[in-house]
Amino acid sequence: MSETYEDMSIIINASIDNAIGKTAMDLNTFVQTMRQSGASDQVIRNALLKDLDVGGRIFGQFKNGMKNATKNGVTSAGNIASQKTYVDAGVKNFKWITVSAKPCDDCLRRHDEVGTMEYFSTIGLPKSGFSVCGIHCQCQLEPVDYKGKGLDKPVIRKKK
Repeated sequence: MSETYEDMSIIINASIDNAIGKTAMDLNTFVQTMRQSGASDQVIRNALLKDLDVGGRIFGQFKNGMKNATKNGVTSAGNIASQKTYVDAGVKNFKWITVSAKPCDDCLRRHDEVGTMEYFSTIGLPKSGFSVCGIHCQCQLEPVDYKGKGLDKPVIRKKK
């Protein structure tokens, strides 16, 4: 099997580290800019507290980064568990199912493509970063003999 829980842990940690690092740089830039413009420490503190309170540019991006890391981690764990279940059950061939409100061209071209798990691992699994949609990919690999309804065309999820 191509991806493991250890691989997933590395990716999640990197996503969290990235969000933390970006937030630290944004905070530093904000404080330095405010100081250069003559703002007092109290004015800077109040501005940061307001940003935190309303989910402004700095803390809103941090919150979104954490939310995305968590969501992607849960999705990846589900994908790894599904793949392991299929492989343990002896499934050899899988079909790419494109699932998105607006599928990227890379994933749209792969819809209905059939191959082994090793094949898809080589050319790029859903959410692996190979495609334009990257970690936002919602596509699935399903056993070839899976007979879900309406899977002959890409599945278009409705926006909530």
